[in-house]
Amino acid sequence: MKLPRVRLLLSLGLAAKLAAVVLALVLAWPLVASQPQAVQAQEKKAPPPPKAADKTAAETPPGPDQQKAKEGEDEEEEPAPKPSPESNPALINLIESKRAELAEQEARLAQERRDLEALRQEINQRIAELKKVQNALSLLVKEEQTQRRKRILQLVKVLSNMRGPQAAAVVEKLDDQMAVEIISLMQSRKAGALMANLKPDQAARISELLARQKAAQRAGRLAAQAAAQGAQPPPAAPPGKKK
Repeated sequence: MKLPRVRLLLSLGLAAKLAAVVLALVLAWPLVASQPQAVQAQEKKAPPPPKAADKTAAETPPGPDQQKAKEGEDEEEEPAPKPSPESNPALINLIESKRAELAEQEARLAQERRDLEALRQEINQRIAELKKVQNALSLLVKEEQTQRRKRILQLVKVLSNMRGPQAAAVVEKLDDQMAVEIISLMQSRKAGALMANLKPDQAARISELLARQKAAQRAGRLAAQAAAQGAQPPPAAPPGKKK
């Protein structure tokens, strides 16, 4: 009777152990499944083992030439930073000097423009003053000519009422040009009597001046007629010659 009981107990113990093992496997399965993936990721991240030649070269210390070449490569790979224009004092001084020169030139040009404007205004003022003076002189000349014409007409009237010797005595005191103007305005009979009583030299001068005046007046009339007709004026005849 004891043997069947022992077998039953052994069977129950084995069944309990198997259940415990199965339970342990079920619980430990996620950890076991994640370990191969972690190993593969580490294998991918890990660099390949160096070859024999590379390992020998890595273990061999670099010589002086190799070290200099490596330093040169490092220097070429990392170029020195270029200095910025703002940090260059010479360039800043040059720019400032150019700015000062430009400002000085602009100030000089502005002053020259002001001087030219002032000179222009002064010239315009002088021109206006000269025009006023010219107008005043023109009025004076016209007034003088008018007064002279009046005096000559008065002398013509007075001399026309005088006898020949008396009129000649008055004309001898006048200049030749005024005498010519007076005699040219007198009647032919009165003028002839006056000329006959003048001194011979003065009479000759006045006669020549009268001939020139008549020739000039005749040439002026002919020129005016030719200009009106659109033709060239004929040459003036010399004084003292008649057609």
